Amino acid sequence: MFVVSETNVKYHWPARLDDQLLVTARVLELGRVCITISQQARLEPQPTGALLCEATIRIGWVTGPPFKPARIPQPILEALQ
Repeated sequence: MFVVSETNVKYHWPARLDDQLLVTARVLELGRVCITISQQARLEPQPTGALLCEATIRIGWVTGPPFKPARIPQPILEALQ
């Protein structure tokens, strides 16, 4: 299973309760044990929507208890490429 090992978030502008948002995610780095993902949240409509927030998230694969780091299963790696 994946666990979050690191996050970095930068907020640029607040959203309001009824705002329509577009949230995107893309893989920045794909390793054997961890993946780094980039995300952005923008106001709709695209592409002129203001950038509200951007983040990078690093997730790692661990085995069930005792939750030790392990290689990401090949079918998951292939699906993410």
